[in-house]
Amino acid sequence: MADGKIIDAVSDTDGRITEVTYTYTLAGVQYESSQALSEPQQQRSNDYAPGKQIVIRYDPRSPANSIVV
Repeated sequence: MADGKIIDAVSDTDGRITEVTYTYTLAGVQYESSQALSEPQQQRSNDYAPGKQIVIRYDPRSPANSIVV
């Protein structure tokens, strides 16, 4: 697991964040990825607003593969 930061978000017509773009740094390498949020994550839209710090989970064998926790 690692710390990340939301850099962009897409909202639905109700204002719920449905997709996020985020960045994180591992071993001096910066990665950027995006993910559609699950229904439970969408219920906590404020946690995924741009600028928010998040926790991501990544594959140690392929650090570019990650998901928002």
